[in-house]
Amino acid sequence: MTYRLFFRANNGTLGDELYITDTTGTSASLVSDIRPGAMSGLNIAQFAMLGDRMVFTADDGVAGNELWVSDGTAAGTTLLKDINFGTASSLPYPFMTMGDLVFFQARNSTSGYELFVSDGTATGTRLVKDILPGSASSFCSPLGVLNGKMLLLADDGTNGEELWISDGTEFGTFLLKDINPGGSSVPADVVVLDNGRALFSADDGASGRELWVTDGTATGTMLLRDIYAGMSASAPDGMVLHQGVVYFMAATAAQGTELWRSDGTATGTQLVKDLYPGGSDSNPGPLVSAGGKLFFAALSDNGYELWVSDGSAAGTVEVLDLNGGSSGMDGGTTGNIAALGDSGK
Repeated sequence: MTYRLFFRANNGTLGDELYITDTTGTSASLVSDIRPGAMSGLNIAQFAMLGDRMVFTADDGVAGNELWVSDGTAAGTTLLKDINFGTASSLPYPFMTMGDLVFFQARNSTSGYELFVSDGTATGTRLVKDILPGSASSFCSPLGVLNGKMLLLADDGTNGEELWISDGTEFGTFLLKDINPGGSSVPADVVVLDNGRALFSADDGASGRELWVTDGTATGTMLLRDIYAGMSASAPDGMVLHQGVVYFMAATAAQGTELWRSDGTATGTQLVKDLYPGGSDSNPGPLVSAGGKLFFAALSDNGYELWVSDGSAAGTVEVLDLNGGSSGMDGGTTGNIAALGDSGK
């Protein structure tokens, strides 16, 4: 099967514009000169596929930074909707798809930055809900798709930045749980498990930033484990789903920042291995799932090197000491890791 790839490029004459190629890599062509002349189609970004078309953001110099759509042809590349009518920009960002819809935040002349959705048509591009009514902004951002609904970060002006959920309708968009009453929990790093639950990090104001779980209901949204006991934060970060288990780095007083794993239960949330014993931080990451194993860079007595893990302590080992026993911040791995082919997830 041949796939088409959209990308932004500058040929030295037209500025940054929209191009397309197939996966043979033998040729690429300009799709459309969105902003004619030497000026570029500023901020061509936020690509999201909807069926056989792509929605993206661009500035044609007339309508501001708005929502566009393309089928890969010049004739089929058009302004989808001028959400903030006129020369002002709606600045759609960030994009996340759910079925045949893409969710994003954008602003219009009356609502500030609020939750919008698009099915790739002008009539189907609409404000979902003015979460913080009036010209103020809820700064609503999609986080992940759980059981056919979108998890969101939003601030309604009363409860702070908390976890919301939406089915794409106004009535079906609501605060899921006020995790940090009187403050902001700022939910982040959502990873959806295969059992209809999602893990994320949040701060409830009492336990610090820790690992939380939700099944999409208020009662099913709870602190999974206080990894760094007390008000100190374990700060779970870099979460990756690998063979049905979420791996991440988190901190404790005894081990520092090390590699952890969770199957979505409290007892199944455990330290994988203390890679740099004695309370030092190994800071494992980025975590990459490939070929049935988990690869990452980490700091140990040998410096930053490449590690691999099968999820067990015994099976978490340094791949190779590329810089011959260097210590401290030295080592052979920069931390930029990518997998080609089967992701192993």
